[in-house]
Amino acid sequence: MKMSKSLYALAIAGACSVSVSAQTLTYSFAEVGTDVVLTVSGSLNDLTVGGSGWTTSGVPGPAYQNNAFLPADLLYGGTISVWNASDTGNVALSYVHSRLTPSTIGSSVSSFYGGSTTGDSIWFRSGASMFAIDAQIRLPSDYGTTLARPWGSSLFSTTTYTSQTLAGMGLTGSLPTYNLGNGNSIVFTASAPTPVPEASGSVAGLGLAVAGLYQLGRRRQNTVTE
Repeated sequence: MKMSKSLYALAIAGACSVSVSAQTLTYSFAEVGTDVVLTVSGSLNDLTVGGSGWTTSGVPGPAYQNNAFLPADLLYGGTISVWNASDTGNVALSYVHSRLTPSTIGSSVSSFYGGSTTGDSIWFRSGASMFAIDAQIRLPSDYGTTLARPWGSSLFSTTTYTSQTLAGMGLTGSLPTYNLGNGNSIVFTASAPTPVPEASGSVAGLGLAVAGLYQLGRRRQNTVTE
């Protein structure tokens, strides 16, 4: 049975096409006690393929990160800047792209600096900085460049902002999601603290009634004994 040229062409195209699985890097802010903890977790496909528009010099450099969260960096025209670094001496690869929108996040224009960070050095900016004229992502220099950490492998870091609240950092309401191309996205979330449930009035009243009956029984017992 002969295959028509059109069917043959479709078969070849299907065999050569490679589906790209979706990858997400999530920035999750949560109140923990009296602090706000930022957890960055997830993975990314190759940023430089699939017509995503991201480019890199390919030369590792210092991370230049200081555990800062700037929801609207006015110095560079209002851009998000989130720096997570376990060690400012870490080297990183920088990927740049045209400015992303929305350019700011939340409702605060203050700067917040983390007290401690563990894990990977990761930097995300939605727009210009002193190191790039446009959006920028900096990743560990071995990520996507070595067999040990290929594209699609896990990224993880946590930063603690001491004595902060989500409201104080302007992280209320809906937060943005960024489509980076080639199946990649960055998602920001904020989890409000779970309130400790208080004892209901009926339960509290029952407890008082039981305690009162107990004390009344003790008094009657003491009267009979005397």
